[in-house]
Amino acid sequence: MPSTVQPVVVTRDPARLQAFYSSLLGAAGVSRFPDDGAPFFVQLQVGNSELGLVSNTGAAVTAGRVLLSIEVDSVDALLPPGGRSRRRVTG
Repeated sequence: MPSTVQPVVVTRDPARLQAFYSSLLGAAGVSRFPDDGAPFFVQLQVGNSELGLVSNTGAAVTAGRVLLSIEVDSVDALLPPGGRSRRRVTG
């Protein structure tokens, strides 16, 4: 059953953000619009949750105020030794 509420992140580069979530959390793309060419919307499946990515080339580069809580088995397993991630995605 699809989620009743789906967080959607507006980004300048949905392909880059999809790659980030895929490499970090194993997110899988389950749908996109349009089917061909550069995507405007991408729906990701992360565990039993959905996350939408919407393309907006005019989106602010600075971070907005969004809380996105993602449950993982072990944060330590995802972070490099020392406990601080150097991963950063802008746009």
